[in-house]
Amino acid sequence: MRVAGGRRQQRCAPRRHYGPGKGGRLPGKQDKSNLETDRVVRGDGMVVTSGPFQPSNIRSEFPVLAAIDRDPTDPRIFLDGPGGTQVHGAVVDAMSDALINKMSNIGYDYTSSLNCLELVHTARTAGAAFFNCEGCEVVYGPTMTSLAFQLAGSLTQTLNPGDEVFLSRSEHEGNVSPWLRMAELAGATVRWIPLDPNTFTLRLDVLERMLASAEGKPRFLALGAASNATGTIHDVKRAVALAKAAGVDYTVVDAVHYAPHQMIDVQKWGCDFCLTSAYKWFGPHQSMMYGRKELLATLPTTKVRPATDELPTLESYELSRWEMGTLPFETIAGQLAAVEYIASLGTRFGGCELGAETRTALGAGFDVIATHEAALAQQFVAGLEGKRAARPHHLSRTDSCLQSINCAACSCLLLQSAHRRFLRGTFDRFALLCCVAMCCTQRSRV
Repeated sequence: MRVAGGRRQQRCAPRRHYGPGKGGRLPGKQDKSNLETDRVVRGDGMVVTSGPFQPSNIRSEFPVLAAIDRDPTDPRIFLDGPGGTQVHGAVVDAMSDALINKMSNIGYDYTSSLNCLELVHTARTAGAAFFNCEGCEVVYGPTMTSLAFQLAGSLTQTLNPGDEVFLSRSEHEGNVSPWLRMAELAGATVRWIPLDPNTFTLRLDVLERMLASAEGKPRFLALGAASNATGTIHDVKRAVALAKAAGVDYTVVDAVHYAPHQMIDVQKWGCDFCLTSAYKWFGPHQSMMYGRKELLATLPTTKVRPATDELPTLESYELSRWEMGTLPFETIAGQLAAVEYIASLGTRFGGCELGAETRTALGAGFDVIATHEAALAQQFVAGLEGKRAARPHHLSRTDSCLQSINCAACSCLLLQSAHRRFLRGTFDRFALLCCVAMCCTQRSRV
């Protein structure tokens, strides 16, 4: 690690990995079993390719997928999305290691305690690379929703009756209920940003007019970086800029649905807070929040009396005024491994040099993911052609949407058809497409 521009930077370090390379292949030996690309097994057992990413290169690294591949009669198909993602083998290893070697607490000089301190420091640094922030600006919590409620409880104490809170009609409930409760307790007024029914994008022109005509003081804005229902990527940078120009004090971005597909950049967005959950990107049920350090250091928090009132540093044993009680070291270890796995996609398939800064490798890794998802979206659309029960009416462009296709017509028929095929044991590709379509067409209940 080194300090650059006031931020700790982490370099990609190889960890134990599941997958090709464990079968006795020599480091660097070419594997000709995959004719679509040259595959080279690195010294740490990870596969590096000189061609496009292929799912077959990494399936064996995911324990559940490896188990399915070993049993051709296993009928399971994982439609990752609202339910999260499958866990990478390195995450399982890291969590197991933490439970064996880091079952302690930080702040002491014996080995297991020092191991915990090193883990939290390294993980927080990786989290900072994930957000593009400083390590002291990373806050851990069990879920995005719990972190949002914790933040709402803090912000409630700073709002006044008549202040205005701006929410969007494109949100997951986890990015709505905490702020509605906050507004209720503070006596603030809630204003809603509408959706364009044709493009599913937020009407930021309406937001601009609402901000300009606000009767109370505009204090708070919350929106998602991408919609869970339609996959639409919202113009977070513009929305935040409009809010800040109108004097809004707090801007919150829900990046849970965005984070598995594209790289978060809180500096580019200019937001004050941003939330994500590792189980959406190959990790455990562990969430992280970015908070602007000036706010994290001064906002009221709920904590026990002996707890620190500082932000975390290595010198202060990584203790934070925002994290209540003993940290879940095993899930933090899993979150770290998940970040490193995405970064490894950049060094293995994205042309990024081994040893590059984590943020650089993450960028290359997300480019690999985006390219693969674009190909899947094309296959999805092709699979819908000619199907009586499917009529896609909104094919989102890759520059404004996370490869989501909204099929509004006959959605019940799609689900019924897929369910019948599953019960008959004939869950084929069309049934798979039907279920994916249903995931894409769920409606927001806000």
